[in-house]
Amino acid sequence: MRTPLSHPLNYRVDYGDWAFDYDLSVPGKLSYTGATEAVRHVDETVDVSVVPVASEVFVVSFTEPSASIVSVQDFGRRVVNTWLTLVADNSLVHMTGELIPA
Repeated sequence: MRTPLSHPLNYRVDYGDWAFDYDLSVPGKLSYTGATEAVRHVDETVDVSVVPVASEVFVVSFTEPSASIVSVQDFGRRVVNTWLTLVADNSLVHMTGELIPA
């Protein structure tokens, strides 16, 4: 599987009820769209930081209007752990999901 430093790269981040299609076609930019009914309304392009931390493991971080997001994406195991800090109340949300190649 290609990794976030491979351009272009498209993959799905699937948390179950919430899933997003990621598009890293442009270096430094992440476009993502909601892929399940609960998040179908989501369609964003944001500045993104991608930092390799181990073989096939990356920290991916970005900010959107409602939250700051940091995820550890393990492409070897196809697992993603994501933490969102919500702007509305500063609460922290953790989600674990699956990385699915496009």
